[in-house]
Amino acid sequence: LAAIPAFSAHQAVAFATMMTVSTIGLIGWLVPPEAAATAAGRLLAPSDRARWLGSMLLGMLLAWDIPTSLLIPQLRKPDVLFHHIAMATTALIGATCLPTHYGLYYMG
Repeated sequence: LAAIPAFSAHQAVAFATMMTVSTIGLIGWLVPPEAAATAAGRLLAPSDRARWLGSMLLGMLLAWDIPTSLLIPQLRKPDVLFHHIAMATTALIGATCLPTHYGLYYMG
C-alpha cells in the first residue's frame, strides 16, 4: 500500500462510498415505502432514496472517481474509464428523470 498511495487512497474512498450506498439501497429495497406496493408504484412513483443515491453517486463519480482514474496510472484503463462514465450517466438519470424504486437496486 505504501508503494501506491494514490491508488490506495482511491480504493479506500471508493470502498467507504460503496458501503454507504449499498447499505442505503439494501434498506430501501427491503423496507419499501407504500408507493412501491404495486408494480405501477415501483415503476412510476418517485423515490427520494433513489434520487439521493443517484445524486450521491453522481457527485462521487464526477468529483472523485473519474478525475482520479485519469490521474492514477493503475486506473487509467479504457474499461475503468468507460465503467465510470456509464455509471455517471446512470446516476444522472437516477437522480433527475427516473428516480424510481428500482434505482435502489441498480445504484445501491
